[in-house]
Amino acid sequence: MPPRRGGEPSSVCSRDRTAARVALLLYEIFSPSIAAELRRRGHDVTAVAAEPQLRSMSDPELYAWATAGGRRIVTENVKEFRRLLMQEREPTGPGLLFTSVRTFRGVDVLQGRSSMH
Repeated sequence: MPPRRGGEPSSVCSRDRTAARVALLLYEIFSPSIAAELRRRGHDVTAVAAEPQLRSMSDPELYAWATAGGRRIVTENVKEFRRLLMQEREPTGPGLLFTSVRTFRGVDVLQGRSSMH
């Protein structure tokens, strides 16, 4: 996590360990090994690619599943999930975290390993 100007971490959670935890659902392109590592570090993460039931769901079904379970979806599929979010009259959905592998140069995000030495 990049430091702010004063050298302080930019995350409130790093200072306040009592902050609410966020449950995540990693979209199908992300390796289950990423979810496993995050769980090892104490996070509540499920990978679509690791769950046969989830792999068989359409995007609207995943959105509904994440909403029912209080999970935020981590995805690169901005077009589809933004559309689903915009269809809601009142935002009750799971929350969306949009990513791009272009953001993580030198890291193979989809495979869950670093190519930097």
